[in-house]
Amino acid sequence: MAERGAHLTTTLQPKPSIFEVVASDSLNQTFQPAILRLCNSLAAINPEKYGFLVRYYDELFLAMNSAVQQYYIRMQAQITEDTLKFIAVIGALESKILIQVTEAVQYPPAIDKYGNLKAKILEYFSERHQN
Repeated sequence: MAERGAHLTTTLQPKPSIFEVVASDSLNQTFQPAILRLCNSLAAINPEKYGFLVRYYDELFLAMNSAVQQYYIRMQAQITEDTLKFIAVIGALESKILIQVTEAVQYPPAIDKYGNLKAKILEYFSERHQN
């Protein structure tokens, strides 16, 4: 059964496209000066309260940059997990069921591919059970 979905499989470790690399580099180039400007502005307004932001700017930037990257990694892991489940289900489907859910396979939504396919399969079986 898995050979039916072999043409739909992708690599397990997707490499970033050139657009993702450029976007990441651009974010790093704009994020650091923006945070520095914010820290300097706050420290100029109230040095007693916000002076530590300038003194510990490198640590603050490291923490904020780490948080952004961790968020991206978590989101990427969720997307990859959804895609892997989607591909596994397609590979396991019998041809008669695959024909019934062709639209969900050929034109999956960008988000929640697996959930959409699961809903279509359940819909197929519920209609079949009612008849």
